[in-house]
Amino acid sequence: MENMEKIKEKENITKDSIVKIAAKEMIKGSKMLGKQCEICNFPLFEDINGNIYCIMCNTKKEKTTTTSTNSKNNINNNTSNNKQNNNSANYTQDMDNLKNILNKKIDYLSKKLDKENEVHRIIEIATAIKLLLELKSKLNN
Repeated sequence: MENMEKIKEKENITKDSIVKIAAKEMIKGSKMLGKQCEICNFPLFEDINGNIYCIMCNTKKEKTTTTSTNSKNNINNNTSNNKQNNNSANYTQDMDNLKNILNKKIDYLSKKLDKENEVHRIIEIATAIKLLLELKSKLNN
């Protein structure tokens, strides 16, 4: 995809830096979604405020509004001990969800790669798979 190549050339992005950026986003509380960017096909992220964005091409997407009043009240009613326990449990659950999403993305891209015949698309898909595998490896460490 020409757009992705131009973006990489323009910003001089390396594969390692993409993995590091994705990992930093997840550490900040963002989650990798099961959706892809329409421009570069990289997985989209959602920050803690519900903003959806692509870390590869720095585009913002629509904002989600999934937080309910009940969940806000539940969060406000927790004690500090419960918050620590919930944060630890949520972190573990978020990491498991993230690994699950990464596996789904890898499977999806593997199927696309199997059907692809154009060399430039094969390279793009293989690069995306490699990045996701590297990210998954870093999360397991």
